[in-house]
Amino acid sequence: MAAHYAAQNGAEVIVLEKMPFLGGNSLYAGGAISAVSPRFQEPLGIEDNLEQQIYDTFSTGGYRANHDLVRAMVETAPDVVEFMAELGVVWHAVGRAGGQSTARHLRNPEWEGFTGGVVWIQLFSQQAAAAGADLRINSEVIEILRETPLSGRVTGVRVRETDGTEYEISARKAVIVTAGGFGNNPFLRERHDPTLGEGIPTTNQPGATGDGIVMAEDVGAGTTGMDFIQDRIDYSLAGPPQSDSIFVNHDGVRFVDEAGARGHVVNQVKLQEGGTAFIISDSQTANYSRVAPPYNMNLERAIEEGIMFRADSLEELAEMIGVPTDTFVQTIEEYNQYLADGYDPDFGKTNWNIPVDTAPFY
Repeated sequence: MAAHYAAQNGAEVIVLEKMPFLGGNSLYAGGAISAVSPRFQEPLGIEDNLEQQIYDTFSTGGYRANHDLVRAMVETAPDVVEFMAELGVVWHAVGRAGGQSTARHLRNPEWEGFTGGVVWIQLFSQQAAAAGADLRINSEVIEILRETPLSGRVTGVRVRETDGTEYEISARKAVIVTAGGFGNNPFLRERHDPTLGEGIPTTNQPGATGDGIVMAEDVGAGTTGMDFIQDRIDYSLAGPPQSDSIFVNHDGVRFVDEAGARGHVVNQVKLQEGGTAFIISDSQTANYSRVAPPYNMNLERAIEEGIMFRADSLEELAEMIGVPTDTFVQTIEEYNQYLADGYDPDFGKTNWNIPVDTAPFY
């Protein structure tokens, strides 16, 4: 989108992508953006304001984020929503994500089985190319060039193509590094968070190895917030929204607000026996067709592989996953009653919609 905007406003733009496809992790994204948007919220009776979103964002990040950047992101998000709509993105739903105090999560629909992120990238790539941007895939930047190694202006980049050919591009105005993700680089992950080294699976695409960060550091760039690595509970195979799942530990009891901020939920799971827990859902929320990374399999195959379990009753499910049956059934029944009452006395959950009460159970 940035390439399209720059090219549209007269800049000569070259986008360099080492992978054989554009988009990076956005291809895996569901296609959502959080923004205060009266056009979509007010018809649904949703009250919201920028200051509340700033607070939600800042507090969910443990009050460690740069407040000025959070404010800039929140205040410009409504304009981004409208700009994307002008490009052709169709916003069709408003939901509430973890860490948000109200529904402001705008989504665009999937298209022929592809995620909303794929739709975005296809659309933005077409628009950027039409505006004159030069989009190059299989073009890996291997070095950022500077007048001297640690001083002077950045003058361009060195590029390597898949056949080994290397060439340099001179930048008349700027080199913009947008290759910061390193979720698929265990060495860099562990460097900044010792709990996330080898053995931790990732939903990141193969190219998310942090090359841009390393090259920028090599020419003197500073970094901040590198330990803000988002890990998550993998509820993707079953497909229910995190808010409509029930998390139980090996004793068959809940231990967290399932719809809380991802980081908090993950940390609570790590405190359970073996650092693991079970995600419970039912036929109302299970997604039977979605193919989810990192497993790249749908629900049926996950059951065949023993990654997931399916049962016709809660008692049977408890036996399959090895938790105390009476405790487990009581936990699920209490949760459903809390939902019916609209109050969770155990963990204060407020972002929930559907009880877990319709077989089969997962």
